[in-house]
Amino acid sequence: MVFLVCICLSAIFLLFCTKSSFLYPLNDWNDSNCFFTVGKGILEGRVPYRDLFEQKGPLLYILHGLASLVSSSSFVGVFILEILSFSVFLWYSYRLIRLYQPSGYAYIILPLLTFAVLSSNSFYKGDSAEEFCMPLLSASFFYLLRYFKNRDRTPISYPLLLLNGMLAGCVLWIKYTMLGFWFAWMMMVFFDIVRQKRMGRAFLSCAVFLAGMLLTGIPWVVYFAANGAMWDFINAYFIVNIFGYSQSMGMPSRLLFMLVMLCMEFVKNVLFALPAVAGVIFFTFSKRWLSDRMAKLTVAACFLFLIAGVYGGGSSYPYYFLIFAPFAPLGYMPVLGFLEKKRREKRKEPLKYSRLFLGAYLSALLVCCFFLNQNTKSLGVRKAELVQYQFAEIIRQTPGATLLNYGFLDGGFYLASGITPQTKYFCKLNITVDRYPEMMQEQNRYLKEKLVDYVVVEWADDKDRSKFRLDYLRDNYIVVAEQEGTFDREGRKYILYRAKEE
Repeated sequence: MVFLVCICLSAIFLLFCTKSSFLYPLNDWNDSNCFFTVGKGILEGRVPYRDLFEQKGPLLYILHGLASLVSSSSFVGVFILEILSFSVFLWYSYRLIRLYQPSGYAYIILPLLTFAVLSSNSFYKGDSAEEFCMPLLSASFFYLLRYFKNRDRTPISYPLLLLNGMLAGCVLWIKYTMLGFWFAWMMMVFFDIVRQKRMGRAFLSCAVFLAGMLLTGIPWVVYFAANGAMWDFINAYFIVNIFGYSQSMGMPSRLLFMLVMLCMEFVKNVLFALPAVAGVIFFTFSKRWLSDRMAKLTVAACFLFLIAGVYGGGSSYPYYFLIFAPFAPLGYMPVLGFLEKKRREKRKEPLKYSRLFLGAYLSALLVCCFFLNQNTKSLGVRKAELVQYQFAEIIRQTPGATLLNYGFLDGGFYLASGITPQTKYFCKLNITVDRYPEMMQEQNRYLKEKLVDYVVVEWADDKDRSKFRLDYLRDNYIVVAEQEGTFDREGRKYILYRAKEE
């Protein structure tokens, strides 16, 4: 029943909060469209990194490939995945709360937590890698605190270590910058077992945890090796990601950057950041929740190492902070404890909720979420108003047309037109041209050799056009449509080119 409640809450709130919902004409977020394009391409025989160059993990693409089976022309399948993912996050958050507050008050936290996370700045447009890693982190966090709360000098079991290793492995194949949490997770469990003077068990526990991670990697090794794409995978997902995005800075500057980012994102996401940070502080310094010093250090270490992994590279985007939401339940513990204490002092019966109270409570949170969520302003927009679908009508006039998203991230034009790209560099990722020149060099070659029928270009005042080959466009293509569009509240002009007839 609790999980059913979690599903209902997720479905109701996400219906309005994520642009993957069928209430929106399109999820226009570039990253989400990149994931969907590659996922859909996998089902059509394309191999990620070799045939379609992108830089998130293969598990994320597989999820979007499965979503495309529900609908290849919309994000409805992604919407379903988001509901399931957020439901698991809520369920483990509830279980975490019940570890310390087994009263009826725990039930009222689920709608509040849903509201706080989905109305936050870091939720962004919906369908981020962080969103799908949240339930994995929540699950591991619950198992970790349950171990430290209920242990009777018995080390954590091997099956549980294997399970959490697999959860960490899934994150490894989605977006590995969030693995700092699991590094601290296993490190502190190792130290705790060593403290129990079971050195052999401590090292074996690490081996079992790593075995769980390795098990999740076997399918990818087999898949990429069978397709002759192992180097493409390693180069794109690890080498280019590590050396292409990390900023060169000294340790003091890096630490300062992490502190500044934490403070800035705290302010922008205060509804769940406040209970998250306060909860970590409560559990680290108060004796009420965790009396064992090792357990206290574990909570702090998991939080700090997660910060290091997320922001240690020296870059930041709004959705990065979403992965800290699983710490938010900790901050509700003192409030729930206070309410339960007052109830017992007044010798009242355990809390029961009337339907009227629940209805008013949920309605109030949903209304607040509707006005605070940054996506709801796009409700009511029709597909015909979007440049993606306007261009798609033109592109469909050419049977078997091919398309290139030139010089910018996937803008949803592949999705709207129903085209799976035939070129490896189907869009330009955020990595700078100086660090990875091959991307724009290849896109320019596609234009020079006229390898695609249509080309979409995005123009903006802040766009660097120095790497664009406008002469190739003029020589080989003609303008067939121009349209003003918007992205992230900034005006954009989109131009559609068609290859000149021979």
